[in-house]
Amino acid sequence: MSAVVASNNQGGGGLRGLLGRTELWMAGASIALVVMLILPLPTAVIDLLLVFNLALSLSVLLATTYLQDPLELSSFPSLLLFMALYRLALSISVMRAILGGADAGSVVASFGNLVLAGNYIIGFVLFLTLLIVQFVVVIGGTSRIADVVARFTLDAMPGKQMAIDADLNAGMITEEVARQRRKKVSAESDFYGAMDGASKFVKGDGLASLMTTAINLLGGILVGVVQHGLDVRTSLETYALLTVGQGLVIQIPGLLMSAASGLIVTRAASEENLSHDLVKQLTARPDTLKAAAMGCFLLGVVPGLPKLPLLALGLALMLAARYALQLQAEPEAEATPEAEASPDQAGDMRQHLPLDTLCLEVGYGLVPLALKSEGGLLLERITGLRKAVAQELGLVVPPIRVRDNLTINANGYLLKLRGVVIAEGQILPRFFLALNGGGVRKPLDGEHVADPTFGLPATWVSPDQRGEAERRGYIVIDAASVCITHLGEAVRQHAAALLTRQELAELIEVVKAENPAVVNDLVPEVVSKATLQAVLQNLLEERVPIRDLVTILEALGEASLRTNNLDEMTEHVRCKLARVVLGPLLAAGELPALQLDPMLERRLADGIGETAFGAQLQIPPDLLREFVNTLSDRLEQAAAEGYQPVLACSRRLRLPLRRMMKKLLSRLIVVSYDEVAETAARLKQIGTVTVSSV
Repeated sequence: MSAVVASNNQGGGGLRGLLGRTELWMAGASIALVVMLILPLPTAVIDLLLVFNLALSLSVLLATTYLQDPLELSSFPSLLLFMALYRLALSISVMRAILGGADAGSVVASFGNLVLAGNYIIGFVLFLTLLIVQFVVVIGGTSRIADVVARFTLDAMPGKQMAIDADLNAGMITEEVARQRRKKVSAESDFYGAMDGASKFVKGDGLASLMTTAINLLGGILVGVVQHGLDVRTSLETYALLTVGQGLVIQIPGLLMSAASGLIVTRAASEENLSHDLVKQLTARPDTLKAAAMGCFLLGVVPGLPKLPLLALGLALMLAARYALQLQAEPEAEATPEAEASPDQAGDMRQHLPLDTLCLEVGYGLVPLALKSEGGLLLERITGLRKAVAQELGLVVPPIRVRDNLTINANGYLLKLRGVVIAEGQILPRFFLALNGGGVRKPLDGEHVADPTFGLPATWVSPDQRGEAERRGYIVIDAASVCITHLGEAVRQHAAALLTRQELAELIEVVKAENPAVVNDLVPEVVSKATLQAVLQNLLEERVPIRDLVTILEALGEASLRTNNLDEMTEHVRCKLARVVLGPLLAAGELPALQLDPMLERRLADGIGETAFGAQLQIPPDLLREFVNTLSDRLEQAAAEGYQPVLACSRRLRLPLRRMMKKLLSRLIVVSYDEVAETAARLKQIGTVTVSSV
């Protein structure tokens, strides 16, 4: 018994699988079209195919009324073409049956008798009217609408793509959601483009039907007179009935398909189907229904006009207006208690509270730089900037939201960190910035400015001048790169402010996935999250990468056994990261560095004082002024000799000295002798900083 049941289940599964092979059905339908074009069909089969054509067309028309989005029936253009071919093949099969034996089945004969009713002239007038309505009104309007919609969809595509990229860069959507939205935008463009082409097939199908009917009628008369010996009147009566029947039974489904194509190209995306939207929107203004009802009542009392239909219609419109008023009153009654419960509507104000972590505001003249349709690469460059900072510093830069700002200069831009401007500048789109890195004496013609990133002398030149500027030794950069370089420098300078507690938690989770023992043993029992965040921010202040978080955690674990002073912990971590800190500064194993005069270094060390903001240098203004001037001269001299020097000092003095120099010589790199010793690099002294007042 069980074996029989198993066998039956397997058979059912095989049949179900065969029925589910849609590609086999399409292949069979294509073969059937060829057979219909070549071989004569029995009248019973023709009847079945004609009824199927009518039912399928009606089903498609009803399906379009239930659509909420045209893309739900994205295969409609292909279906439209296939149905046109199917009607063509069916017309040929019916024509062969009519001309061959004056018998095309009961469906054709029934349609002919229904329309002609004994008068083929009236039948022809009705048939031609149907063709004219289909060809001039439905097909013509559909073709025009499809053309316009396709054009507008293609024009709007770049703006939609930009909006998706902006939302992705702002972190409002994920990469997967952005990919789906891009796919939908592309699908819309393909769909309306295909509908524009398919409407041409529908137009041609209407012309072919008219020509087919005329040919069939003339051919039938010739066959009746020449082959069967009938007189012209008898032949006309016989074949006119069949011709009109054929035209109706073929063209009514064609009219339904044309109407369906018109509905689908005029259908806007909505949350409901067409019937719901029509009822909702037509009853949205009850006053219009009342006005229409009053018009019907007034026409009903005019002498000579039919009173009963007009009065009945007016009454129906008044009832519809009353029903619409009741529908509008229900939501208002439901909303009243809620409004009374929260009269200040504080919830609506909360949407204005959040701040974008990073926001780039551009003037209207720079908007094309963010449009891919106009060759703008700003959004891609921003993504590349975030990746570069992540690889360089180990910090995940939050998404940078890009928006236009009509209140700033047309070619200006602002970078805001939580609403505060941290970088601003101006660039000229479609121009290039020629930087004079030094040594170039021959000036260029153009707008002379200062580089917004480093303050170097520069000139905006046109694309035609680019080659000449490069030959003279200028460094030529396009406008988008100037902006991105400025943004990158600003982000690196404020990297410490970007490391929030939330970002720290995400970094810890990344390390925990690979090194769970390190995190579980140290955080938060040995090293608190507040301490870890403060040390990491100190490192980022001096652009020390924090990618090696495992080493940083282990170094903090060691330092926490001896001290809880954040400055001392930071210096200990720097020593452990010495190879990372000094690696980019070494040249052939040597570190070119300026050193402090021993007397000056002792005098500075004596001025270290502990404050609420850590160890700070507290020295007289005269000494500070002379020290800074001398140090600046030594740095310029070293740069002229081709060095990128650093300042080396003792470990105790390093951090307070760096804090003092941050505002005076922001690009100065200060290292300790202990860090140099950790790398086993040779210290190459290229100068000594001394002052006379010590």
